[in-house]
Amino acid sequence: MGFMAPVLFDPSSWGKDVPIMIVNAGIDDPLINQSLTSFVNKAINQNLPITLINYPNGLHGFDYLNNNDTTRMIIKSTLDFWKFYLKQ
Repeated sequence: MGFMAPVLFDPSSWGKDVPIMIVNAGIDDPLINQSLTSFVNKAINQNLPITLINYPNGLHGFDYLNNNDTTRMIIKSTLDFWKFYLKQ
């Protein structure tokens, strides 16, 4: 389909007060996972508020494809993240 990773500005210019949540599906395209790893490393190096959930056995689209307790926990964690940071 021609997906590609977005080009991001220099990490030093990223907002320091914007919380980030990344959910990584371990059984995804290796290029996507490599891009996520690079992004997470840059965010950590900039000391940004980042939450990472790594689902080693998750497929791309696991929220639809993997009906199990791990998927439900990740969806609940995502909703809790939104509720916590969007409560304003």
